[in-house]
Amino acid sequence: FKGWETVEGGEPFMHVEGSMKRGGDGYSVTAASAKLALAPPSKKMDALTVMLGDWKFTGEMETAPGAPKMKISGHETIYKTLGGHVMCFDVVGDPMEGAPDYRGLGFVGWDPQEKCLTNLSLSNFGEFQTSRWYPQEGRRVLMFSMVVYMGAPMVGASVMEWPEDGSTMKFWSDSMMMGQPAKRTFEGAFTRMPADGAARPK
Repeated sequence: FKGWETVEGGEPFMHVEGSMKRGGDGYSVTAASAKLALAPPSKKMDALTVMLGDWKFTGEMETAPGAPKMKISGHETIYKTLGGHVMCFDVVGDPMEGAPDYRGLGFVGWDPQEKCLTNLSLSNFGEFQTSRWYPQEGRRVLMFSMVVYMGAPMVGASVMEWPEDGSTMKFWSDSMMMGQPAKRTFEGAFTRMPADGAARPK
């Protein structure tokens, strides 16, 4: 196998070259050569530092177009990983009657090609969504996404903002399906918990 990599939009270089052989319980990998990318995390990630930690959230969301909004709540831990190049959003929903417990993961990092922060969100409810994040002046992040829902494109615009002391966060989303007007589909609030998720092992 061979792998190529770029750092901050620079020229591609061969990052690793090696071979694999099947082992007893898995795979063993021997790298023939490696060139490490030693660049520090992008300064663009600094705008999200206030989000690090443990949060309790409550809110309302529309689970499907036209469906009544339902109340949700849970716990979210946000921490840095992969040497600070990525922030992980670990979401555990509170139990809901008639539904499995919600578990979601999000990963945000700087995309040097698109010149913005890019997020990938996954969950045990089958969600798979990418979005682009643009930090703004005044403690605010704008987020834009596009997904295909029931065969039709649906675009979303979300806002996350917080006060200067970083003790709370507010989040809301507006979505629009093709041929329909935009409407508010999610609105929630986050309260910082005493535990510090930033202290998790890298």
